[in-house]
Amino acid sequence: TIKDIPIIGHNVDFDLSFLRNYGMTFENIIFDTLDLSYVFFPSSPSYSLQSLKKEFHFPVKNSHRALSDCESTMHLFNEIVKDAKSLPSSVIGRLSQVANTSNWIDSAFFQYILINSIENQNSNFDSESPENDLHDKEMFLQIDEIFSKDGKLSESLSGFEYREEQNQMALSVQNALENKTQLIIEAGTGVGKSLAYLIPAINYSIKANEKIVISTNTIGLQEQLIDKDLPLVMKILGLNSHAEDTFALLKGRANYLCLQKLYSQLSLQNLDTNTGVLISKIIVWLHSSTSGDLNEMNISRSDHQAILNKFNAEKTLRCTGFEGQCFLRQARNKANESNAIIVNHSLLMSDLISEGSILPPYENLIIDEAHHIEDQASQAFSFSVSRFIVTDFLSDFVGSDNIYDRLRSILIRDSSNDTLTEFETLDDQTQNIIKRLQDDFSLLFSIGFQSKQLENTKFKSDKIRVSQNHQINNWDQLVDVTDNLIVLLEEFLIILNQLIKTLERKINLIGITEYLGIVESVYSNAKSLISHLVEFFSENKENFVYWIYSDSYRETSSFNAAPFVVGDILYKELFSQKESVVLTSATLTSDEKFEHINFRTGFHPHESIVLGSPFDYKTSVRLIIPNDVPDPRNENYFQYVSESIKIICANAPGGVLVLFTSYFALNSVYEFIKKDKNINKTILAQGVHGSTRNLLQRINNDNESLILGTNSFWEGVDLKGAALNSLIITRLPFEVPSDPIYQARFENYDNGFNDFAVPNAIIKFRQGFGRLIRSKDDKGISVILDSRIVKSSYGKRFIKSLPDIPLSRNSINEMGNIISHWFNDDIEK
Repeated sequence: TIKDIPIIGHNVDFDLSFLRNYGMTFENIIFDTLDLSYVFFPSSPSYSLQSLKKEFHFPVKNSHRALSDCESTMHLFNEIVKDAKSLPSSVIGRLSQVANTSNWIDSAFFQYILINSIENQNSNFDSESPENDLHDKEMFLQIDEIFSKDGKLSESLSGFEYREEQNQMALSVQNALENKTQLIIEAGTGVGKSLAYLIPAINYSIKANEKIVISTNTIGLQEQLIDKDLPLVMKILGLNSHAEDTFALLKGRANYLCLQKLYSQLSLQNLDTNTGVLISKIIVWLHSSTSGDLNEMNISRSDHQAILNKFNAEKTLRCTGFEGQCFLRQARNKANESNAIIVNHSLLMSDLISEGSILPPYENLIIDEAHHIEDQASQAFSFSVSRFIVTDFLSDFVGSDNIYDRLRSILIRDSSNDTLTEFETLDDQTQNIIKRLQDDFSLLFSIGFQSKQLENTKFKSDKIRVSQNHQINNWDQLVDVTDNLIVLLEEFLIILNQLIKTLERKINLIGITEYLGIVESVYSNAKSLISHLVEFFSENKENFVYWIYSDSYRETSSFNAAPFVVGDILYKELFSQKESVVLTSATLTSDEKFEHINFRTGFHPHESIVLGSPFDYKTSVRLIIPNDVPDPRNENYFQYVSESIKIICANAPGGVLVLFTSYFALNSVYEFIKKDKNINKTILAQGVHGSTRNLLQRINNDNESLILGTNSFWEGVDLKGAALNSLIITRLPFEVPSDPIYQARFENYDNGFNDFAVPNAIIKFRQGFGRLIRSKDDKGISVILDSRIVKSSYGKRFIKSLPDIPLSRNSINEMGNIISHWFNDDIEK
């Protein structure tokens, strides 16, 4: 009998529920290591018992056996206790308070730790920024001193190999900065382009005392620059002690924790358990975080993401921080005092829209992953009116804990009867108008959803293009509802304006400023909603495309708009306003020219350079295009792809990556192979076994993986050595022809297919191929399973875009021997 001994388990309620079904009852203290590990290890990549066992190297064998899982849980609990005891009593006390308030079953755990925790540890949070005096120092190096065979880079970087392409790129970037010119430069895989632009950029910005912004598209590259490349640059330039002064990472508001919002939530007397677990995780993370960047945490529970949004720095225009501390202000202050600012394309575009209100003034701009800048610009200038956006827009005024309830507790302490009467009247008016807005928006989204059933379109699509000249069958119904919504929103603006005036008269009361900022944000969003509805239904803009999206799963719709031509905007508002601009990527050319990307982005470079890869593709890659592959539209195509995968897995060592252009194709092939016991690799399918990030973490621990990936695996994935030896491209990556933005861009050309569709697909195709060889020691095969690459008139343009590599054209039955010989170095070269 276990009597009153605490019961510990990983997702323990599952086990206890099973036992309760057989009549067993428990009054013991319960500790769930799933929740506790989620809280105390806020950045762990996964919270499954097996993943945590690997992360902490528990000395347990025979995973998936009951006894070994118990042993792993014991080790995990001990690890949690050790981490918990290392936290100061103030943090544990706060956790205990949250656990009690939210009726969390693990509340007794915090009481135990509180008795044993250490005292007087401070948080790493520091709102002060150091002075920047770098421009007074003489520590500038010539590019040749850094990138030469015996230069500073060779001294600082283990395994350094001189690359002429890297040296040439660094010189070109330096010239562009010093001569105030605009440069576009394609740098092939292996050139080392990030160091080739970072070193001259940092060197120049300090020397000239000019600010430079460096923009990337992906989080992965941002993290590489901040965590790996820039510290190396500091070392090379002899600036280790000035790293904090030299560069800063800046993200959008939604990425930062608002301390005022968090502590306001903590002051509530009742929390649900789910929210309590998330807040506890934030409290533990907050003890060690110096940036307040919410992305540092692994929020693996889908319902937690929506709750987390309540604590970010959105709608905080009036917020002065919590006791003077503000992570967003800290990040912006640091950016203002740094020489180089690292941002993503989305924030760069947001700064453009806000007329420079986000980033400090800067003279120089480097855009990496520049092939994405057009899409990011279209997205930034787009809008959507959806159920989600409307729900979020009204959320502060809905529910038992709405903004009026929170304000009432403040005003009632220090307000006259007249103020309270006015306040209650506004509350009644607000609730009335919100109910009518909710009803009419629901009607609008319902009619929009029905549009899909009423339209006969060329493509089977959940997106229907509309315009004032191309109206759908139920257009008049939509216009009538929209006209009524605009009237209601204008009435809501009057109420909000009155509420703002009421709060401004009580601005001296503690807590009022925070809520005034929220109301002002809602006011601004209401004006935007009116503007968007008017534009969509009656005042279409030139070079914009409009469409209705029908969500069959939720039976709702959204109304969307985006510019399909952004070149003029980018040129006038961005490129022409900067002294020097550098665009770079591994894939910018189509048909060996920059014409396509320059036209799409409105970029007018003074110099254009193509630098090839330093890798010897002839000896490291074999390209295979089977001569019996069926047309991708053939009903047997997915079965053929599946058989090809089996053959490749049987004959190729190491990891295999299969790139798809849709989840439908990926899932269709996965159904064919998922139970095949002859596949001697761990099958990992994107969307089935986790996100891109989770799959990559699993691959790093298993070099015998078969990865089925779609869009996010085509680029930004860096798998070296045995982790990726075989690459399969199932289809040429043309964009979905039913996408409204794609259609509008396509129609903007005399020959949309050859001049737009093919160049776009070639750039993505080259990105996909670039996943295979990531270092000079890599060796692999690339198999293309799309017959169009050899049978169509445009197919040779795709093959020509690849490096000069040996090509095999054999049947699927012969493919196994070719692959086996290639990896065993027995094939004739």
